[in-house]
Amino acid sequence: MKTLWLYIAIFAVVAGVSLTGGLDFLENELIDARFRLVQRDASGDVVLVTIDSRSLREVGVWPWPRSLHATAIDRLVAAGARDIAYDVDFSSRSAEHEDARLEDALRRADRQVILPAFVQGEAHGDGGYSYTEPLPRLRQYVDIASINVLPDSDGTIRQIHAVQPGRRGPVPTLPAAVAGAGTAIPQRFFIDYGIRLETIPAVSFASVMRGDFDPNLVAGRHVLVGATAVELSDGFTVPVWTALSGVLVEALALESVLGGRALQKVPAWINLLAVLALLLGLGPCFARWPWRRGLLAATCALASSVMLAVALQMAYPLIVELTPWFLATLLAYGVGLVRRIDDQDVRLLTHRLALTRRDAFMHRIVNNPLDGIVAADLTGTIRSFNPAAERIFGFHSEEMVGRKIGLLLGRESSMGDNADALQDPGSWLGGLARGERPQEFVGRRHNGQPFPMDIAVSVMRDDDARCYIALVRDISERKQAETAAKQARQRLEEAIDSISEAFVLWDENDRLVLWNHKFHEIFGEVGDLVVPGCRFEELMTAHAERTWPPSEHDKLKAWVRESAARHREPTGPVERRFADGKWVRVSERKTRDGGIVGILTDITTAKEHEHDLQEAKEQAEAANRAKTEFLANMSHELRTPLNAIIGFSEMIKSQVIGTIDNPRYLTYANDICDSGVHLLEVINDILDISRVETGVLKLHEAVVDFAAV
Repeated sequence: MKTLWLYIAIFAVVAGVSLTGGLDFLENELIDARFRLVQRDASGDVVLVTIDSRSLREVGVWPWPRSLHATAIDRLVAAGARDIAYDVDFSSRSAEHEDARLEDALRRADRQVILPAFVQGEAHGDGGYSYTEPLPRLRQYVDIASINVLPDSDGTIRQIHAVQPGRRGPVPTLPAAVAGAGTAIPQRFFIDYGIRLETIPAVSFASVMRGDFDPNLVAGRHVLVGATAVELSDGFTVPVWTALSGVLVEALALESVLGGRALQKVPAWINLLAVLALLLGLGPCFARWPWRRGLLAATCALASSVMLAVALQMAYPLIVELTPWFLATLLAYGVGLVRRIDDQDVRLLTHRLALTRRDAFMHRIVNNPLDGIVAADLTGTIRSFNPAAERIFGFHSEEMVGRKIGLLLGRESSMGDNADALQDPGSWLGGLARGERPQEFVGRRHNGQPFPMDIAVSVMRDDDARCYIALVRDISERKQAETAAKQARQRLEEAIDSISEAFVLWDENDRLVLWNHKFHEIFGEVGDLVVPGCRFEELMTAHAERTWPPSEHDKLKAWVRESAARHREPTGPVERRFADGKWVRVSERKTRDGGIVGILTDITTAKEHEHDLQEAKEQAEAANRAKTEFLANMSHELRTPLNAIIGFSEMIKSQVIGTIDNPRYLTYANDICDSGVHLLEVINDILDISRVETGVLKLHEAVVDFAAV
């Protein structure tokens, strides 16, 4: 509850400062900065006719004869201008014929022209101000608009009113008069200085006088005529552009209205409610978080508020006041820091107690690890020896303190000579400390037995002196495990190498891991690439390039892609033919870790035997077809004489021409006919067999009596 009231009090301060305008100078700077960030092009509905230095030089006098303005109005109306608004004073008389020329032009324009009215800057003695309007003879043909602007407290023109007081009552300002009564305009709004001034079309007054301008530039658009020449000193202090002439300020104000960018501030009560939500949500966190985290959160909150304000201003004609957000965030962060400082004394006391407990705890940690810890001075003399070191070396701490650390090392080993450590242990420890990595040495136990060990050395400051801390680990079991693993791998490699087929193992990235000599033989042409880490596609590409004839190299990439696709998604044994004529049956499957194991069998000899058998089969089939064709041809040839034999024998048997006296001739004729019919049936059977073998047999369907059959 105390925290809640604290942040409500902060909110009250922020609200008071915001509502009284105590930080308007900062808010104005933030608004101006947003205009530089949020920029857009002009609508294109406004065209400037500038009384610039070039126009002044061509005319040569100032004020100009009003006949020049009459000419400009006639030409702009003829070009199709929607309306023409002047930021030029026509309140005093000039030569009669000049005023008459301008009056005639305004009459022809038929109220398409807007002339300015304004309050004179000199006060009368009674404290009033002089209201200036165009001449009565001109006023009857035009609309009147006020061109007065009121600067902020810093003298900068940021806002403009829709209506200003006039001699006969309220007078619309120039943007409101040009926009027309049908356009909803706030009574007071901010000019959008994010509109790029260079995107507003402009034409010199001199070009309009001569008539050498593009009529399409002004057709259907609002035309503003005013002075931009530095010589006329018509300038105002504005954001972004620093200083602009009056007609350019009016142009930006008109563009703000026409483009829906008449900016309004978000109502103060909405802004302050959002600030209150920020305080209640983020304020208590500042009191809990470390100052760095709190500073980061405060920075993020400020950056988020800026981004929110920029986003709202880009999407809608709204301006969010950021000073309440900034002030609330900074006050909340400051209060959080003060509260944390108040808690610091308690924390320091707690910290001292924690340090005492930690020292005791660290002492227990040093004395109870599995690794030995040996502290030595710069000469290599042992200063402390923890219990783990006692267990590793077999020495007691009392007998090792004050002795050289070289006593813990063997004379020599397969891992290196320990002579340097024995002769100058201080320099040896310094070298290990500079290496910053554990190194293997041979240690010596109390009974003289050597053993492998890892030793890592670091340098630690003890008051003003330095000492070495050696971390020692007995790696006897690890060495035994490495030896066993090496032997197991060697046995595995020997077993794989003894396989009659080629064996290969690829990892999950298709890199070569393990293979046998048979695999090396299959890829003998690229044996130099059969090394660990070689990729599958690299090996296949190199093998094809060295074995394929140059005429087929255009097919090489497609073959490699196809082989790689089958390799990555193995579905079963696949037979592959290499360009050198070699045939290989590949059986692959994926391993659990994503690799691929494969067995490759050289089936070139089997393929050759299969080819020979296929050729023999084709030859036998060709011979059989020749036999069948021969039988078919011979059968056709035999049927022709056979028909004659059967026919004439039947005529003799039937005694068609005349009777036969000898009965034995009838018997012979009957035998000849029966034998011919039998031979014809045999020939027909042979023809049917030939048709069956050639596949042209036709079935003759008939009703059959099964009982009779």
